[in-house]
Amino acid sequence: MVKFFSLFFVPTKIFRYNQRLTLHAINFSCPKKNKLKFYRPKNEKSILYNENNKLYQNSPSFFLYFFYISFFFSLFFTRNFNKERVFEAKVADAYLFSEQPPLAKLKSIPVFSVTNRTGAPFLIQNKKGEQVGLIFFSYREAIDFSKEMLKAHQAKKPYIYIMNLEKAFKMVNLGPTLSGLKDNYGMDHKMRFQFVPEKKQLNYATRLAKKRGITEKIPLIPVFTVDGLTLNKGKEKISPIFFAKEDLISVWNKVRKNDPSLHKKPQIIEGDFIQLFLFMKADYKNEENFQKYFNFGFVPSSKNKDFVKIESINGPLARMVEFKKVF
Repeated sequence: MVKFFSLFFVPTKIFRYNQRLTLHAINFSCPKKNKLKFYRPKNEKSILYNENNKLYQNSPSFFLYFFYISFFFSLFFTRNFNKERVFEAKVADAYLFSEQPPLAKLKSIPVFSVTNRTGAPFLIQNKKGEQVGLIFFSYREAIDFSKEMLKAHQAKKPYIYIMNLEKAFKMVNLGPTLSGLKDNYGMDHKMRFQFVPEKKQLNYATRLAKKRGITEKIPLIPVFTVDGLTLNKGKEKISPIFFAKEDLISVWNKVRKNDPSLHKKPQIIEGDFIQLFLFMKADYKNEENFQKYFNFGFVPSSKNKDFVKIESINGPLARMVEFKKVF
């Protein structure tokens, strides 16, 4: 199903807060001339995990003005716009479905993008001329992005678009696709979607990794767990993987009330979501390796869940939140 929508371009010069832009788990280097500020731990080497082994690096846009062009935009954001449920109003805990395929375990994880009222994402342009749509792991950082656009007069009425990580992962995994736009020379513009991990969680993961003597493989989309931590769900014991370190600590403190022998401070292990998920996906059909991952469940950030629940009160099929209502 294809519909006409407007695509918004945003000059990258308006990004004044630190950005954590990743695609598949690529670690970015930071050119000094680049006006954008990327998160990159000191002394960290560039690491590439994506299948094509091509370093995708964002750079300042040469477009210093705002414009939009109508074009065919059919996948994900616009398909069945008024009918498709993007995120459940009642967010179930991720660890309820231990034996489901890995991709299905991402349905309860909310992520956020900034769009116009029709659901078309605001984009930035990278060095290769590709248009990039940002997908945030923090609703607050999506709001900050909206504020920057408003300050730069690039958007009059931005919306916070809520979707689940399963859908977002498929969008990012598509790689570059034709956008339907052409440059001044008649060449087709390509577009892709890109994850923006939460800055606070990156800082947590960096400190944990350095404490354990790891400096070259800092997680780019960090997740956290504790070895041996399990949660009872029916007859199962599930090993939770948290997107927010503070949520892990909160759960640990609750578990300690029933088992005072546990250490007050848990030995938290940080990991990279993309890398872990790809391992899970590769081993899902392998009976020998399946046992390593089947009992893992991803736990969404409690703050993101609370935000989604509040905004879902207006209707279970609500897909977007007007910016002025969430600020």
